[in-house]
Formats: sequence, structure tokens, C-alpha cells
Amino acid sequence: SGTRVGSAPAAAAARPGAMGTFEEAVAQYKYTSPTLSLLERLYLNEFWTRVAEWYPRWLAPNLITLSGYVCVWAAFLVTLRGSPTLRGELEPWQYALNGALFFLYQTLDGSDGKQARRTGSGSALGELMDHGVDAVVTTLLALIVADVFCFGISSMWPWTFVIVALVSFFLSNMTLVHSGRQMFFDLDVMEIQTTMISALFITAAFGTEVFDQFSFPLPEALHGIKTDFGGILKPGEEIDLTNGRLSLKLFVVLGGLFGCFFNYPQYIWASAKPYVWLRKEDQPEHIKRKVPGSGGLSLFSHLILIHVFLAISCACVAIGTSISDKARSESAMRAFAIVIAFSFGDIMDRVLLMRVAHVPLPLVPPGMAPLAAFSVLAWKDDQVRGIEPAGLGFHWWHFLALSAFLIHSAFFTGSIMRLARALNVHPFLIRKKAEAKSN
Repeated sequence: SGTRVGSAPAAAAARPGAMGTFEEAVAQYKYTSPTLSLLERLYLNEFWTRVAEWYPRWLAPNLITLSGYVCVWAAFLVTLRGSPTLRGELEPWQYALNGALFFLYQTLDGSDGKQARRTGSGSALGELMDHGVDAVVTTLLALIVADVFCFGISSMWPWTFVIVALVSFFLSNMTLVHSGRQMFFDLDVMEIQTTMISALFITAAFGTEVFDQFSFPLPEALHGIKTDFGGILKPGEEIDLTNGRLSLKLFVVLGGLFGCFFNYPQYIWASAKPYVWLRKEDQPEHIKRKVPGSGGLSLFSHLILIHVFLAISCACVAIGTSISDKARSESAMRAFAIVIAFSFGDIMDRVLLMRVAHVPLPLVPPGMAPLAAFSVLAWKDDQVRGIEPAGLGFHWWHFLALSAFLIHSAFFTGSIMRLARALNVHPFLIRKKAEAKSN
């Protein structure tokens, strides 16, 4: 989500030596704006440009990015505090607050790149900061909005939103890594975010019940549909169209999921096309120069990685929501939100560093460890609870959440500082060019 990237890898390989040192790759990296989605063309792009004009020129784009990050965490904490089981228990003013914080995040995330170009401070460092933040908050935003549909934290639905969103995020970035240009659609991230923001404000005005009360008539051929997808969905969560109507809740949920599933093969094809369809002389320049991360084998390993992530995440949800003690299950799933957010963030940070600095992506990023451990410990929860320290209120899932945070934070901050040194800039200050050269 957020500010997006275009045909950067080709620019990074523009001259011999582009595959040289870390510093050379970072210095040669160049941002290129992609095409705009429908709402960006209609008003968002112009709106963000006007917002950026209000920023003082000394305000570093990375500070704008971090401000948006704080907004999302604030909304997430409001949600967990007021509706810890995600059953729509927030007060109307809290839904309005979350809608405002989400909108503020979207605005800050859309205008940080405008400020970077306005001040001439765009760089690979800002790329990592911007999209590294987006990778973490995607999980949080999905759960914040899932609360308005009252499925509950032990339901499969909220986690389906999360996992599908994360896989789409990864695959979208793969189109840039391999084709040289990131794939976006007319109905894309900004349209989904705007729908989510609208859902929060609608809930603030009319309550969570509006999504069940408002419905659409269906063709008679669909009236007999009722499915729990082979027992995956719990009683009360199944798709039931036997009354001949589709609730607004299911319309929004199924529409979003359908869009992501529809995009999936297109992302795969866009990434694979340079290797299976184009002649060698027609391939993007970064593939010809064998930039780290490009190539058919690299694409295969990237697809294996995200599908292993998908499988482990699904196992975590299936096992975690089945923990026999309901209170322990719900507490574990709240911690799982942190685990999956930072585990995915670690994966994407490494993808981003591969893209901007040609640092090879490890076959198994360290952030996968807490995720895998969650599935195992949730499976063995009955045995594990017997050895937990009594009275501390600190469980194995809290340890994994902390581990995922530390793994992500160590790599993220280390990469930011390494990029800052390579570019001779301060991550949170805009330095005058003369000053930068003198240092």
C-alpha cells in the first residue's frame, strides 16, 4: 500500500559497475513513477500534491512516513483496547477516530513521495522506509477494518483478509523486481483503502449492523448457495445466499477477495513473462546484466518463499484459532497479529534491499522463524502451558511477538543506517547539497 514504485531496477543497471559495490548500486538507484489508479487519477494524486505544498521544506519525507506509521499503530491500539475480540465493540467515536487515523495515514503515505521530489531528497533510503512501513501496517489495517464486520478474532475471515493482502503485496513487488515495472490496476490499493476508510465512517454513523441490514437481490440461480468451504468456516460464518439476497458485509468481503484472487495470476504472469515470452534481446536491461534477484531461478525461489509463507500462515491461523481454551486462543491470535506483521515486514525489507542495493535475498529470511514457531507451539499448547511461568501473564505467544519485532527492527534499522552512510545523508534531515558534499 501507499506510495508506489516504477521501473527502478533497469535504471540501477544503467552502466557497467551497476553490479559493483553496495554504494554504487544505491547511488545509481532511480525512482520512476508508475501509472495511476482510478482514484489517483480522479483526485488523490492532485490532493497529495497540494498537501505536500503545505509542508515546510525542511520536513524530511521519512518523518512524514513515520508519522503515518504512528497513526496506524494508534488506530490498532484503539481497536484492541475497545474491541479485543474484533466483534464490533468500539464506540461510534472510536470508529470515527480510526477512520480519521486511516485517512491520515493514507494522506501522509501518499504525500511523502511528493515531498521527496519537491525537496530533491528522494533516494533508495526513502524507498525502503516507505515500503517497509507499508509492509508492516498492511496486517494492522486489515484487522482494524475487519472489526466493523464483527466476525471475531477466532474467525477465519479476518485472517483471510490479512494473508491475501500480504501475498498480493509481495507479488505486486515481484512484478517490479522481474519485469522492471510494477503492475497496478485501475482498481488497486488506493481504491481498497478508500473503501476501508468509508466502512469505518459508515460504522461510526450507522453502527456495525448496517452491513447485515443492507442487502442486494440475487439472480434466482444463486439462491441455493450455502457453503462453509468444507468445514473451514465455523457455524454462523458460512456464505449463505438461500434467502436470495447478498448482504453488504458479504458484498464488500467477497468483492475484495475476488479482486485479489483475480490479480494473482496476472502478477505471476507479469513476473514470468520476461523469461518465458520475451527474446533475450528484448528482456529488460537489469535481466540482461543479471542484477541480483533477477532471473528465472530467482523468480522460482521468490514464488516458493511466498507460498511457504502462505502455508505457514494458514497453519498458524487454523491451529491458533483451535486452541481449546478460548481465552488463550484469543490472546494468542492477538499476538499473532504482531508476529505475522513483523515477519512479513522482515521478508519485504529484504526484498526491498535486494531491489535498491542488489543485496541477495536469503532463501529463508530470519523473520520466518517466529511464524513457524507459532504454528508448532500453538499445536503443542496443552503441553507448553504446563511449563509457562505462573502468575506473570507472559505466554509463549508474547515471546514470539517480541522476537518478530526485534528481528524486523534490527534488520530494518541496520539497513536504514547502512543506506544513509552510503548516500551520505541523515535519515530524518534534509541536508543542503553543499553541506552533504563537504562531509
